[in-house]
Amino acid sequence: RTARRSWLALAAAAVLAVGVERGVHQWGARAWTSLLMTVAGDHQNCALTFALGEEPIPLEDAGIRFGGASRALAGVPLPTATASGQPLVVVERHSCAFGGERFVHLVLRYKGETVSVLVTDDPRPRLASIGRGADGTLGDVRTEGAFTLTSFTSGRHAAFVVSALAAPDLRDVASSLSAAITPALAGA
Repeated sequence: RTARRSWLALAAAAVLAVGVERGVHQWGARAWTSLLMTVAGDHQNCALTFALGEEPIPLEDAGIRFGGASRALAGVPLPTATASGQPLVVVERHSCAFGGERFVHLVLRYKGETVSVLVTDDPRPRLASIGRGADGTLGDVRTEGAFTLTSFTSGRHAAFVVSALAAPDLRDVASSLSAAITPALAGA
């Protein structure tokens, strides 16, 4: 009888653990999807139409005020060309807020298109992120409205690269930027 109770308790604990892990994973996936929509909105409203509710803060000032990723990326050297050799031009670095999120926002130009790199805290709990790639590994290219985007992580930060570029061009840009940004964010 005692052995049977022990088995039942063990089975109940296992079922509970699986349920909690799935719940956390689903919560993390919803948070990620919501963040993707916010990223696309920030790119549109900050980098393209300049229609934010609050003025962006120069990244150097944001580094003093907020620390973390703002401080780490204020002076990090960014590539001036992609892996394919095409020129990549840094237009601006600032911190901005959109949709309740604060971002480090790097604005670049590539092949005549505006490209945003938006960095924020990764909203997914570590348990829900177990299946994600290693820091710096690019995620799948996704479409959100008129934009294509991909992401990579570094430590507790998520970085999103978003533009109207075709998927291969976006991956080329994101790959070059990931190599520069990932080490800078590692300790932030």
